[in-house]
Amino acid sequence: MKTEVKIPGIAIVKAILKLPHEHNEYIQEKLEYADVKKRTYVLRQLPIEMLRKQDSELDYRFREPLKHDWDNLPPVDATLRPGYMPILIGNKMAAGRKEIVDGVIDGFQRIAAALNHGYNLISAYVPWESPLTKIRWKGIKTGNFLSGEEIISEILSRKQENNDGIRDDLAYAEVHNRRYRLIEMPIDFLRKKDKLLDGWLNEPVTMEPLYPGYTPILLGRKSYGEDEDLPLVDGFHRVASAVFSGRRTIKAYVPEDSPLIRQAKQWHRGMKL
Repeated sequence: MKTEVKIPGIAIVKAILKLPHEHNEYIQEKLEYADVKKRTYVLRQLPIEMLRKQDSELDYRFREPLKHDWDNLPPVDATLRPGYMPILIGNKMAAGRKEIVDGVIDGFQRIAAALNHGYNLISAYVPWESPLTKIRWKGIKTGNFLSGEEIISEILSRKQENNDGIRDDLAYAEVHNRRYRLIEMPIDFLRKKDKLLDGWLNEPVTMEPLYPGYTPILLGRKSYGEDEDLPLVDGFHRVASAVFSGRRTIKAYVPEDSPLIRQAKQWHRGMKL
C-alpha cells in the first residue's frame, strides 16, 4: 500500500509568503491563527461547492454581484495556471469574530480561476486530521431538485438587491410549499415572459460582471402592481450582470411543475413560443 505523503505546515507557509497575497493583506495573521507552522497537511481534490457551503466568507465573495468591495475581489478574468499552488484549508476568524472551521485560508483567486474554467474541484492542502480528508460530497447539479424551504433560507441569509418586499414575493409565489429544478434559463426567453424585467434591463444602468458561482435566480409567480404572475421572483441584478457579461443563459430555480421548464427547452432548440 502506498504511504500518503504528509506536508509540514512550515513548508506551506514559506511557499504562500512567496506568492502575491491575492488581495489579502491579512494572510500572515490568518496563517498564525490557523497555527499552520505546527500542523501537518495532506493534498486533496475538494469540491468548490462544498467549500462554499463550509465557508460563508468564501461563498459571499462569489454568489452576489454588486455586493462587494470590488477593489478587493479576485478578478473575473483570472486564469488557473498548470501546476498552481494548492489552496490552504484551516480554521479562521471571519467577520463578527465568528470562527469558521476548515475554511479557505489562502487561495480565493485560484478558486475564482477554477470557476472561470468551469472546474468543480480544486487542489487543497488539508490538515491531515480534518474530516474533509474523508468526506464524500454530492453537490446540486443542473436538473436536480431543491426544496422551497432551502431556497428561502438561502435568499433570506443574504442582503437583498434593493428589494424590501422579498418576503412578500416569496409568500405570493408559495415557495415554501414547492420543489424546484435547477436549469439553464435563456435570458431572451425570460425577458419575453417578464415585461418588468425587460423594461428594467433597457435602462442605461452601469453594471458589473456576473461572477462564476453566482446564486441561481428564482422563478415562479410574482405580483407587481397591476401585473400579476411575472416569473422573476428574485435575481434582477444577476440577470443584468449576466447581460453585461454577454451571457445568453443564466442558472435558475424553476418550480418542478412549471411550464417554463418545457418552454425554455423549446427556446433552446430555436422554436418560437
